[in-house]
Amino acid sequence: MRELPILMSTDMVRANLLRLKTETRRTRGLEVVNDKPDVWKSVGNSEDIFHFDHINKKKRLTVDFKSPYGKPGDLLYVRESWERNLKFPEESWIPEYRHKCGYPEPSEFVNLNWRPSIQMPKDAARIWLHVEEIKVERLQGITGSSAIAEGIEPSGNNNGFKNYLKVGPPVLPAFWSFNSLWCSINGSESWNLNPWVWVVKYRILSTTGRPIRACRVCGCTEDNCIQCIKKTGMPCYWVEYDLCSACTQSKKRPARQSLSMLLNPKQ
Repeated sequence: MRELPILMSTDMVRANLLRLKTETRRTRGLEVVNDKPDVWKSVGNSEDIFHFDHINKKKRLTVDFKSPYGKPGDLLYVRESWERNLKFPEESWIPEYRHKCGYPEPSEFVNLNWRPSIQMPKDAARIWLHVEEIKVERLQGITGSSAIAEGIEPSGNNNGFKNYLKVGPPVLPAFWSFNSLWCSINGSESWNLNPWVWVVKYRILSTTGRPIRACRVCGCTEDNCIQCIKKTGMPCYWVEYDLCSACTQSKKRPARQSLSMLLNPKQ
């Protein structure tokens, strides 16, 4: 299990804090195929290595790309605009860091110089994500439900979603709201190119700092799995970052039952 950084804008940080966002689309690392995206096709993957073939079979071109966002089971920590709090040693109650999203707007009495997200240290990360699925697809292939999972902001009257551009109607359908979000970050040229993108689906583990490793079902930790020993007769192990083996269906159990049925067909 790896822990990898991922950059997010203030709008997307807010969507994570509100737990509206469970997907993200990125082009990082796919520059070779996105030079001419129409001449490449995805032909599967081996864990976090994704394979592309050129559509012209005579060229016999194949390229492989390693996902910069890991594979299912890995963790992502979100880098966002941040600043280090200045405090005296006795002010231990003051957090070490502060983050732009959710912080009061500066006033004439407060002047904050937010640092760019790419410079944020790992121990300042408050949002941690568990990768559930990674795949590649063309950007414009996004569906309405996936656009909503991207964290686009609903309008107040529940009639549509926010337009992130300064032109056009303020409320848009989900697909076009995501289009406006993408263009506001990457430019309309990027959307028109219809590039290949990583589609990272994830589950939010924490929005308050590094998550404590505990089973989301029974609550056992690395230091205490007494209840799992009572339940199964042996210590548990981690199946996912926050799920222990005692709380999942054993893969060996059906095999033992089948063997028992073979030896005792009358049962």
